[in-house]
Amino acid sequence: MDLTQRALKWTLLTVVVLLLGLGSFTLGFFISANSNGTIDLTNAVESSLQGRANLSDRGQIRASYNETLLTIADLSDPSKFESRIARTAALFRSLAGSSESTLRQFLEQSKSMHPGSWQSELQNAIIQRLSLLNPIVALTEARNFSEPRQQSLIPLVYREWAVSNLDQAIAHAQSFEVDQKRSVVESIVLSRADLPAEQLRDIAKSLGHEWIAVKVLQEHFGLAAIKDPKRELKEFLDQNASSLDDFNEAQLAM
Repeated sequence: MDLTQRALKWTLLTVVVLLLGLGSFTLGFFISANSNGTIDLTNAVESSLQGRANLSDRGQIRASYNETLLTIADLSDPSKFESRIARTAALFRSLAGSSESTLRQFLEQSKSMHPGSWQSELQNAIIQRLSLLNPIVALTEARNFSEPRQQSLIPLVYREWAVSNLDQAIAHAQSFEVDQKRSVVESIVLSRADLPAEQLRDIAKSLGHEWIAVKVLQEHFGLAAIKDPKRELKEFLDQNASSLDDFNEAQLAM
């Protein structure tokens, strides 16, 4: 082997040794850095993504929290919402998280609003929500309105009350005036169509408006509440022979 070949051999050997040494040093550096917490690209990426997720969650929670705190003034400003549907959705979210006392405050504030469809929608929603929490208080609040307004608010109370505590709702309605009992019967039948027709008729009869139950069951649910017309007609005539002149055309038509 001549000198040229020997020199080339030693040169190649030297290069290989240097490369192996450099590789070992680099590997040792990263292992040491990772163990000391200096560099950890995987954990850094995961931490960054997790941080962004946490910020997003907090933002969503904060946005949701702010929505539930909307005031009557906020809800009454259409410029704060993209559409009427969005405003109505915000209304129900706000009412769902409100206490009884807050709902009563909302109702009082609504009375100073400009009269219109939104005021009526707002008051209806408040009364309906209050009926779920305390129907007796809701009924009291409804009766604080004018007589025409009561005619639309009291049925809302009884639609919820008939579901939550039917017996209590019926007992409370016994002291109502004739016209109010009529609207109560209609509300009960509409909200408790899950009950047998005979039971609904008995409830209506106890409130003096059996014919309303028959009418609602036929018109709204297509149910034949009268199974034996001849027998029922005979019983009706026997029971009301002395007061037929007091019945209106709608009652007699039933």
